[in-house]
Amino acid sequence: MILLHAAGLGSNLYAWGEQSVGEAKKPKAKRGSKPKTEPLRDHPQALSEKALIAAFADGSIAIPSDAGSAATIRAWLPTAGDLPLPSSPLIGDRPNREEPPQL
Repeated sequence: MILLHAAGLGSNLYAWGEQSVGEAKKPKAKRGSKPKTEPLRDHPQALSEKALIAAFADGSIAIPSDAGSAATIRAWLPTAGDLPLPSSPLIGDRPNREEPPQL
């Protein structure tokens, strides 16, 4: 399942998609020592630009030709451990962790 999101920021409308937890590609583990600061990471369930455009087309949502180009927006999301929580129970269950969600 794909869940589409949209939000206005300034005069722009940004759209993104989140896929079911089981459908997401797992990130490759990196070897070596841990960095001093945690690097920014992509959301593991985020749709690629190509998949997002296809999801809009599947939903019969037309994207205007003057819509602009793809952009990367960074956001703090609720997490449990080091994983973002699914935005809806429709795409995944909350992880069974002892610590409460945090930003």
